[in-house]
Amino acid sequence: APKCASHLLRVFLTTLLAVALCSGCFVIRHEQFSKPVGPAGSVQFHRIAAGCETYSRLISTAGARAEVSVANWPSGWELQFLLNIIPIYRYDYGSDEALSVEVSVEPKTLGLALDPEHIFFLGEGQTRLAPTNAWLLGSLEPRLGETVQITNCAVFHLVFPVEHRAYPEHDAPFRLSIEGLSVAGRGIPVAPITFMPKTKTRPGFRLPY
Repeated sequence: APKCASHLLRVFLTTLLAVALCSGCFVIRHEQFSKPVGPAGSVQFHRIAAGCETYSRLISTAGARAEVSVANWPSGWELQFLLNIIPIYRYDYGSDEALSVEVSVEPKTLGLALDPEHIFFLGEGQTRLAPTNAWLLGSLEPRLGETVQITNCAVFHLVFPVEHRAYPEHDAPFRLSIEGLSVAGRGIPVAPITFMPKTKTRPGFRLPY
């Protein structure tokens, strides 16, 4: 009888370990985003890839349509449950990195251009910073210091010398000022876009690795 009980215990523990290693598990995720402020319909939600979501702000002027978003992956923590019942550990994910912004521009008229060096980060204490790097999506050629003529939809990726902090420190609200748009050399006025920290806690399921 003792040998039988010991064998059953080993079988149970082996089965438990196999399930833990080979099956997915229930999780609770807490994520932090930078969400733009704007009228209803002007703020869009995007699911870029598994675990990667972002918000963008739509802008419409007489000469262009534009969409502006913070391109960083969301940061936060995740709590996993062994056998979907027992909480086993919690860990933080996301890291400190430079603030990355994507600006998509589509022309409504001929002669539209964008100077990415005239897109500014506006922070606390009257901080005003230009990007340290900018390029067109799909190309690694830097575009700082030049005005780019836009004849089709173009997506600019910009990097600012600002730390985009990971959870648990929430990013402070900030603004982006799009001052580089022009048509035939005439500037297009665009009101600064305010970004606020937004958090989301939700259940999910993690597949086995």
